[in-house]
Amino acid sequence: MRSQKHWKLLFASFWLFFLLWGKHSLAHSHLDSLLQAGDSLLKAGQILSAQHYFLTLMEASTDPDIQPYQAQSFLVLGDIQYSQRYFQPAMLNYSICVKLSREHGLPQTGALAEQGIARLMIEQGEDSAARAHSFNLLTLLEDQPSSEELIGQTYHTIAKSFINETQWDSATYYLAKAQEYDQLHHLPHLRGQVLASYAEMYRQQGKSPTTAMAYVDEALALVDSLKHQNLFLQFSFLKASLLGATPQWQKGATLLEQSILQARSSTIVVDLDYAYELYIDLLRDHGQYEKALNMYDALYTYQQETIDQEETNTRRDYEARYKLNQTQFELDQNKLIIERNESKIRQQRLSILIISPLAILILLLLMFGLRNYRAKNRAHLMLEELMDEVRTQNDELIQQAEELTASNGHIKDLNERLELMVAQRTETIRAQHERLIRYGFMNAHELRGPLARILGLTILIPHCDNSAEVMQLAQKIEFESRQMDAVVKQINRTIEKEELIEQVTQETSAS
Repeated sequence: MRSQKHWKLLFASFWLFFLLWGKHSLAHSHLDSLLQAGDSLLKAGQILSAQHYFLTLMEASTDPDIQPYQAQSFLVLGDIQYSQRYFQPAMLNYSICVKLSREHGLPQTGALAEQGIARLMIEQGEDSAARAHSFNLLTLLEDQPSSEELIGQTYHTIAKSFINETQWDSATYYLAKAQEYDQLHHLPHLRGQVLASYAEMYRQQGKSPTTAMAYVDEALALVDSLKHQNLFLQFSFLKASLLGATPQWQKGATLLEQSILQARSSTIVVDLDYAYELYIDLLRDHGQYEKALNMYDALYTYQQETIDQEETNTRRDYEARYKLNQTQFELDQNKLIIERNESKIRQQRLSILIISPLAILILLLLMFGLRNYRAKNRAHLMLEELMDEVRTQNDELIQQAEELTASNGHIKDLNERLELMVAQRTETIRAQHERLIRYGFMNAHELRGPLARILGLTILIPHCDNSAEVMQLAQKIEFESRQMDAVVKQINRTIEKEELIEQVTQETSAS
């Protein structure tokens, strides 16, 4: 029963904790959804739609607890304005992002904003300042984990600044550094940009058109697989520019026309001024003046639409800022109410936090006392059982000791018999050894002599001149053979006699 009360108390404490933090988690979930939706639209090239999501994210993340989302919003809005060629607002948003990132400890977000500032400097012709900014950024990135792509992008930015200043050796060196990071860490987005920069450098140098075209085709295939429509259109403009310097200039013109129509018919934002001017120059260089005049009119119409769009965006920006200020005022009022409610909740929570441990401590002490009492009873019963087992085992050990004593006497008798048998066997082996020695002596001296004389006489037979000499030698051989036979019989008699003596000795010992 007490255990059930204990678990109910723990459940109530956890439930209060989730109520206090539930609102905070829901807010984070909503902002995560906005961030993911904006990122998806941005990768698909739907930049104007993505801009709406990130403006909403910026308005929704004014709470100090979730202001890190604001840094991400300013970063992406800066990227969008950079794509729209609105360099001054982009620089402002990047700078705010850097400030917020430092305040909230977001080094990766801050580094991305610093990289955006360097790109803006290049677009505005400040190549030396962009390089100095990029080198400082490289120093900061060396101490940050998981910053390989940022480092590679920074090397690429430095290379672009050298390309703009036609310093080809330096540009090639830093493009190679960026390419090295891609090969080490597999960064397809960086690889596409590096390939396009190689193609642009070759185009400006007016050399290796085939290599430049191969580079830009590979870059197009890569960004197309990544579904990065903005970069795909930019690289298409570069490919059209390369085709314009070849006999296949009409393919370049067709590619430019298709790319411009694709960008105009969707919400994808790219530098269409550059595309129109490139198309007009291509047509003029190849005598297509009438079509070039039509493209001038299209460019003028596009620029007017862009100006109107800028005015609309400015008006929307002012309206959004007004709504943001109004929302901020309402948030301040709500914060006062929330702070009061949170103060009451903190007091209640403190009371619960004080009472809960005391109740849990008392409950644990009671449980411990009951468990200790039961443990003592079980220990007493177990001790009695152990004492009975010890007595039984003691009796068994005494019986085993008596059995071991009897076994030891039997083993002692067996050992004495074994020792006697070993001594007898040793004496037998010694006697046999001595017989072998004597037999060897007799074989070497008494038996060897007649045998050697027989061999010698046998060798002389072939040299005899008449049968009388042969008969004489045969008689000697017979005599020596009889001598050897007598020696062998003597040896046999000696061995049989000793074996008989040994057998009698063993029978006597056994009896």
